[in-house]
Amino acid sequence: MKSLLSILLALVLGNSLQGQVFNRLYDDTTNLVSTLNIQKINDDSLFILPANFNGRLGFKFLGMDINGIIHTDKLYRFDTIAVATGGSNSTNETFDGGFIMGGGLNFDTVYLGYLAKFNVHGDTLWTKSYGDSINFYTFKQAIQTSDGGYAAVGQYGAVGQRSDGLLIKTDSAGNLEWQQTYSTTLGTLEALNSIKETYDGGFILGGDEREFPNQTTRNYDPILIKTDSLGNQQWRYRLNTLHDDIFAYVIQTFDSNYVFASSNSYLGGRRPDGKAILVKVDQNGNLMWMKEYGQINTYNRLFCVKQLQDSSLIATGTYLNEGLIVHADKNGDSIFVETYTHQIIGPNNFHYLYDIEALDDGGYMAAGEFRGGTPHRQDAWVIRVDSNGCNLSSCLVALEAIAKEEVKFSIYPNPSNGILNIESNQNISEIILFNMNGRAVKREKSSFKQIELPSEKGLYLIQIRTTDGEINNFKVFKI
Repeated sequence: MKSLLSILLALVLGNSLQGQVFNRLYDDTTNLVSTLNIQKINDDSLFILPANFNGRLGFKFLGMDINGIIHTDKLYRFDTIAVATGGSNSTNETFDGGFIMGGGLNFDTVYLGYLAKFNVHGDTLWTKSYGDSINFYTFKQAIQTSDGGYAAVGQYGAVGQRSDGLLIKTDSAGNLEWQQTYSTTLGTLEALNSIKETYDGGFILGGDEREFPNQTTRNYDPILIKTDSLGNQQWRYRLNTLHDDIFAYVIQTFDSNYVFASSNSYLGGRRPDGKAILVKVDQNGNLMWMKEYGQINTYNRLFCVKQLQDSSLIATGTYLNEGLIVHADKNGDSIFVETYTHQIIGPNNFHYLYDIEALDDGGYMAAGEFRGGTPHRQDAWVIRVDSNGCNLSSCLVALEAIAKEEVKFSIYPNPSNGILNIESNQNISEIILFNMNGRAVKREKSSFKQIELPSEKGLYLIQIRTTDGEINNFKVFKI
């Protein structure tokens, strides 16, 4: 009987893992490509947006299923204009199910910020450029705001001069409403790479700065800037590291505080040695904690962080030429820290993971790039891992994990004009609705199927508690 049970368990494990993990390059044989974004379209479809760095061909929209099989391949070609697709997670979902991308355009000596609006099929609905022929503009990330418009962050400055951080706000058609620039002192180099709308209607911006004057002792440090709804700076936080470190990629957490991903250097040099970090600050920009991951090594850093429904954190980066995924609890304590490669590690082989999406089975798909090989290649790279970060079909999976019923919540429509429908296979004990200031504005006890949002438009946090003690958080928009 024991032998039969072992055979059945092996069959269950083998079948359950079939097609659920992979490690693939997406190679354009004539060009060097990478991807900065992976976005979930629905339960079984995602897309990646590779940027083309070889020539002036533009960029591609690649739609794929959750097993990494390409089903949509659209090239956006520009014969005389070089196109940048921003930074980590520069493309984000919009209320209509489509996506907004923040990037840049370059032709001759003109550098413009660039927004592109896509539908779910990768068709371009509109594009807009921003800037002038005198100054340098570029965007690193774009989001849709709760009023239906868009916001993007990046850099601004005179061509050939040190840049300031840049934030723009547009209406729903991409028409510029206002812009703000940020600098501590004249000559300080600043750049912004991430933006999130905050619960109070303002913005939290992540980036980096280098102090003036430009000396080797004036290193790059990650920064946060908190603004009001018009982009006016309310406070600034700078992590003063020893040597050059990368930008801060920041999110607002469900408790209304902020977490950012970056690096903390210990040794200087062209590629400083340090550790990947997650840092949390409170609503006023005061440090709450900083957690480091891995050993002190070359190019150990995190490019992106997201919060999951259970309040834990998932982040991507690179560690000693390997791709890096960190899964940590809400306090930054690691659940797993894993590295990944596609090619054998060598002195000229580099793996980077820039973005990640959680899947309904508890696993993740992460995207980035591989550089190296003979002859030299630069390819978009996508991996799929299980809930433990495993990317091997031979990984052991506990039987109870296979048998455990998947937690499902469906909240719709989102955005909503007033009524939210809630469906779940779990027993719900309570729902709490928080406004943008973090104040609980409504509570519902026991099981229910609908909740009415307050009359005020904007972003809300809905917290669903189950009878077995699980807490699940969702963002909803009232329009």
